[in-house]
Amino acid sequence: MESDTETSHIFTFYYGEEHLLVKVSDFLKDSLKENEKCFYCFKEEQAEKFMKSINQDNLETDFLFYLNIENIINLYFDKGKKALKKELTKMVKEAKQEGYKKIRILNSPLTVQQNLADEQLIAWEQGLDEVLMEVDDILVLCPYNVSSLINRNKNKSEQKLIKDALKAHPSLLSAKEIYEISDEFNMKI
Repeated sequence: MESDTETSHIFTFYYGEEHLLVKVSDFLKDSLKENEKCFYCFKEEQAEKFMKSINQDNLETDFLFYLNIENIINLYFDKGKKALKKELTKMVKEAKQEGYKKIRILNSPLTVQQNLADEQLIAWEQGLDEVLMEVDDILVLCPYNVSSLINRNKNKSEQKLIKDALKAHPSLLSAKEIYEISDEFNMKI
């Protein structure tokens, strides 16, 4: 996953669970190679498939930890951006004390979506992006399932959510490359 930009909040899309596992595997391989502590935020059933996929790839898992994203989101909505920044900064500091260079978070919008209205999800993504601009040595990947868009599902609210989520991220991961999302691109979608 190469990057020309100093981004820390990345949108990616996937088509179905197997595509997600491929993207996740690449993200984790890079994390392992770069000596980064990695957190994942999947629900139990999704996490089991995720761990099974990792084991099939023969990846080490001692750098990989579960993060209850709901607690982080609640902290943000209850206490604001300052509290979120403090928590993320603390996580980075602890990882460095353990010998890691930085941290990666494999977010799960699907997990988040189950507990938040679409507007709250976008508010969370925008708030997270603002906080991440102030915290060094952290990378967050937010994968969104676009199956319904590709299958021509006419669900307008889902289409709007994907577009709004894309606009809430400064960067896009596609084909193992990270691209900066320009304002011009956002105006077109």
